Order: sequence, then C-alpha cells, then structure tokens
Amino acid sequence: MRKSIAGLALLLVALTGCSNEIDPPSSSAPLPPQPETPRGVTASIGDRQAVLTWTVTNPAAIDHYVVYFSDSVANEMAVFDSTRLTSDTIDGLVNGQRYYFGVASVDTSGLEGEKSRAVSVLPGIFSIVIESGREYTSTRTVTISLTAPPGTGLVQLSEDSDFAEGYWQSFAASKGFELSDGDGSKTVYARFQVTAGGTSVGMVSDDVVLDRAAVIDSVRLFGAGYFSLPPDTVLTAGDIVHFAVYTSEDGQDASVDISGLESVGLNDYGIGGDALSGDRIYEADYIIPDETELSGAVISGRFADAAGNQASPLTAPQRLSVTSPPKAVTLWGFAVSSWQLQLQWTQSQSADFSRYRVFRADSALPIRDSLVVMQLIKATDTKYLDADLDEQKSYCYWVYVDDTHGNSARSQTFCLSTLQNEYPDSVTIIANTTTESLTAKISWPKDAVAPDFEAYHVLRSPQAFSTYADSLVIDFINDQKTTTYTDRSIPVIGDYYYRVYVVDRQGLKSPSNLATVNIPR
Repeated sequence: MRKSIAGLALLLVALTGCSNEIDPPSSSAPLPPQPETPRGVTASIGDRQAVLTWTVTNPAAIDHYVVYFSDSVANEMAVFDSTRLTSDTIDGLVNGQRYYFGVASVDTSGLEGEKSRAVSVLPGIFSIVIESGREYTSTRTVTISLTAPPGTGLVQLSEDSDFAEGYWQSFAASKGFELSDGDGSKTVYARFQVTAGGTSVGMVSDDVVLDRAAVIDSVRLFGAGYFSLPPDTVLTAGDIVHFAVYTSEDGQDASVDISGLESVGLNDYGIGGDALSGDRIYEADYIIPDETELSGAVISGRFADAAGNQASPLTAPQRLSVTSPPKAVTLWGFAVSSWQLQLQWTQSQSADFSRYRVFRADSALPIRDSLVVMQLIKATDTKYLDADLDEQKSYCYWVYVDDTHGNSARSQTFCLSTLQNEYPDSVTIIANTTTESLTAKISWPKDAVAPDFEAYHVLRSPQAFSTYADSLVIDFINDQKTTTYTDRSIPVIGDYYYRVYVVDRQGLKSPSNLATVNIPR
C-alpha cells in the first residue's frame, strides 16, 4: 500500500490529548491473547520516500496492520495508515527531516496488539554517476561518484542487480570500481545503508560504455562533389578536395595529415562537407591554398573515438599532387636621377621559383614592343636599377614571377618618371708651362664624383673663346679621376687658351674657367 504524508500534521493535532487506553473489563472473564507484535521492522529510504517492512510468525491470524507516525520522539505516535500487507510505502516526506514509524497487528476479532519498536527514517536523495557522466570510458577502472543523505554509512556496488557479488563497504562520495572484462555497455548498481535511518529504497544505477580500442576502416579523397580522382590528377590552388575517414564508431576527433602541407580537421555533424551527420564517416571539403606545390603527397587519416582511444594512422591509397601559379609580387620604385630609376618588389615565396622577368614600356599597357630589361634567377633578388634612360620621361614597368612548372604571375603596372637633368659641376683649371718644348700642362682639382659623369673634353684655341663651338677639342678623358692633362700637340710658340668641359651622360656640358699658357721661344 502507498500513502502520502500530506495531512498527517492535522491528524497528529486531532489526536493530541486523546487516550488510547482500554478500560478494564467489567467481568472477571479472561482476556483474549493479544495479536503478535510485528518483528524486524525496517525502513528503506529514498527521495522523499520511506518503505516500511516487517514480519509476523502467523500471518493468517492477522487481519491487517496499523502504521503509526510521529515527527518527534517527544510526540505521541498517531495512526497514519492501515494495510493488509507486511509493507507500506510512504511518499511526500521532506528530505533531511527525521520521522519515526511503528507498526501494530490487528487480529481477525479486531483486537489490536502492541506497537513495534519505533524506527527512525531520514529520507534523502541517492545517486550514482560513473566517470563524471561520460558516455564512454577507455579503461576498466572507473571512478564512481555517489550522493547520499547524511548518516549514510555503507554502500554496495555491483554490476548484478541482485548484488550477488557485491559487498558492503564504507560509504564515500567517490569510489573506485573495476568493470567486468569485455567492451560494451556496463551498468553499475548501488544500494546504501543509513545509520539510524534505514537502507535506501531499491537501488540506483548508471551506465557507461567500455571501449578500449579505436580503428580506422579506410581513408579516401575525392574531387569536388565526390568525384573520384584518377591517380595522375594534378590539382591547382583553389580546387576543392573532399577528405573522408571511415570508421565504425562514434568519435571525438578525426583529421587527415597532408604530407608537406598541413592537418585538416574532419567532422561528422553534417556540415563543412560532411554528407550525413552521425554516420561515423568523418569528412570535410578542403580548399587548396594559394601557392601550394605538392607532388605525390601522402594523406594519413587520424581518429580518436568517443572514449579517447587513438587509432593507428591509416594512409589513403591515393596521393595528392598540386601545382599552382606563383603569387604575383607588388612592385614600386623611385627616380634616382635624370637617367636612372630604382625598382623594387616583394619577394616571391613560391617553393618552385624559377626567375623574375622585368618588363619596361613607354606605355602603361603591356604593348608588344615592351622590353624585357632584366631577368633575375634568385628569389631574394628583388631590386633592379634601370639606367641610360631619357630625362623627364615616363616609363612603365611590370614584373613576372615564373616557376619551374611554367606557371607565371604578373605584378601590377607601375609607372614613374626620370628627373630633370641638371648641368654638372664645373671645374677650375690651372695652366703651366713645362721644360719640354711646345708643351703645356693643365690641372684641375676635383673632390666630388658625379654619378652621371661621361667625360672631360679638353679644348684649346690660339685666341680667347667663350663657347664650345669656338675652339678645338683636342682630347677626351673618360676617367673622372684623371684631373691633369699634358698638351704635346702645340704647333708653334705663342699664347694658347684652354678650357675643360665636364660632360654628363645626357650631353650637358659645363665649362671651366679660361686659362692661358704662353709657349716661349
């Protein structure tokens, strides 16, 4: 029989002060024997619940039993329930509050016997959790977390609901337990004994799956849309590769390693290229990064199951080959002079770099008459000084990066102009006679080196002159460091006039002072 505690307090109040003593009989007839007092009254407790059980020697002589209740040892027990069974279930108790119960027998004549001894009941919550509630474990030895009300002294753990192989042990909130051998689902049962409060009602249990090995069935790779890749397929950057690791169990992690590149995570959630969630095939669509170069790369699958077991890596039967055009460089530059332009660009990171090709044109468009002005075969050579250009003229450049597979990438077009040419610095000459006949010597100090120096032009005339055209060029000196000149070509004695013109690469000329030499008799 099952009865709730609700309304019990009213029952106690109603009975307070009432006597249950039986008046002595008015005659001297012998009293009938009292019914047997129930023995072995025990209370099993649970969440807001208690179950009372008892025994009598001759159940046939008993019509029913009366269950008494009190919430304090100081209060007299009141009638709570009656039942024809030798057990009674009481619901609606308050966890953590102590209750007292007793049982009396009533025989077939209606005579009630003495109450049993009172049993103390302290209901509470009992629970068992294996490995913090994880669904899987990879080892037989597990940690069991137990919850029980205060006063719990003993616990019994077993994989058998009859506890045939279990034994009572001291209660603790955490217990170690060894599961039976053999992978698969395991159920662990627990029951408790509470000091002065009964044993737990029935039992509590928790499940866990013992899994001690992970296995990869196969590893495959496909083109976009699950198309098979022939063995000689060569993909390019931006293509999609579909990876799949096939297993027969739930997992927590799966991936493929691409030799020489990176690891790619896979999933079984129906996203990111996975075709069907929960089918134990772990998949992903992978976009090949820019500038990837692979030749027969090995694809290795990795898998950790839900219990944390790591499967031995498995290699896919296919290999992955990728060729990619190199990434274009970024070009910039500046004018150095009226005849030089400095170019520079970012370094190519292509693994199969072959060369840079620098193009120049008079237009920003890559017209057919553009000129390859330089080829550089080192990836670290990222500068080029273009020279012998016209002054104040615009030039446009672009750089191609070539790889060893014949792929190329073109930079942006970059245009810039040379500077306006300026007259070179003039020199001051000093003229001297020598001891040699019909010979003159001139010199000029020169400290700075002009980057656009072309030559010194030495001019001589028998009369004073002021322009280049009014005299005779008697020599050209191409070495800027040469700052003296001996004239041995004087035809006759007399006065001679000299100038030295500094000439730059673009033909501008700066005259020196006019120096006079007298050739004596």
